[in-house]
Amino acid sequence: MKILNLLLFASLLLISAACNKDDDADPCTDLGDTIVGSWSLTALGMDLGDVEFKADGTLLDPDDALIGGEVGGVILDEKSYVVNGNTSFTATAEKGSNSVEVEYDVTAFDCDEITLDVLGIVA
Repeated sequence: MKILNLLLFASLLLISAACNKDDDADPCTDLGDTIVGSWSLTALGMDLGDVEFKADGTLLDPDDALIGGEVGGVILDEKSYVVNGNTSFTATAEKGSNSVEVEYDVTAFDCDEITLDVLGIVA
């Protein structure tokens, strides 16, 4: 039930991320390269927490700002992501055989911000 509530909450949020990077030499035209690094997530003017996308596909999301969950008392704390072209990325939280996955549509991105579309609502 917690996973369903978490997914519903995440689906209703407008999410944008602000990056702590300061690399103006990179034109940031590839989402796969741009997303790597530390980001602060905000939705509806609220700070949701910080996440870090590692180059190896590991996602550090200690606040469960993008994804998280629990199944039968097992906390899904092994997190990863996959970039699907320049239009979306998929975040996964798992532990053993239990997992949950959310695909986020990316409507725009540059070096300092990634804008996501969640259920047709753009932030």
